[in-house]
Order: sequence, then C-alpha cells, then structure tokens
Amino acid sequence: MTHSKPSFTSAILYLGLLSSLVTLALSAYALKYLEATKVGLFSNVATVVTILAGMFFLQEKLFYYHYIGIIAILAGTIGFNTVSKAHSRPEI
Repeated sequence: MTHSKPSFTSAILYLGLLSSLVTLALSAYALKYLEATKVGLFSNVATVVTILAGMFFLQEKLFYYHYIGIIAILAGTIGFNTVSKAHSRPEI
C-alpha cells in the first residue's frame, strides 16, 4: 500500500527531520554546556510537556495510564534532583 497524499509525506518529513533530527542536534549541543544527567532529565520532562500540549491544543483524551506515566516521570525527575543535591553538598 502506497501513501501518495501530500499530508502523509509532510507528516513523515516532519517526524523524521524536525522531531528527530533537530531534537537530536539540540541535545548534542546542550551536552557541550550541561551535564549529561541534566540533559537526560530535560528529555524526560519534555515527554510530559508533549503529552500535556496534545491534551490542550489537540484536545486529545488522556487516560489513567497517561497520568500514571506523567506522575512516574515527574517523581523520578524530582527524586533524582533531590538525591543528587543531597549528595553534592559539602560536609561541614
């Protein structure tokens, strides 16, 4: 089955070029200036932002498993930051 509609082709190009290639290039650029853990944490939070943007702008429905995933991502991010800050404090 071939898809010859321009909207299908443009969607594939958008997903392949803009979403994948550009975000990969920006992540590589960020690694020059930030720690790898911070870049990784930002990519996790970007997933939550994408889910919420889909809900608000595209009126997508979120189900219970979406909320569980959002909570898990945020809990992991907050937990990691809390633990890493506690370990990086100098002892008095």
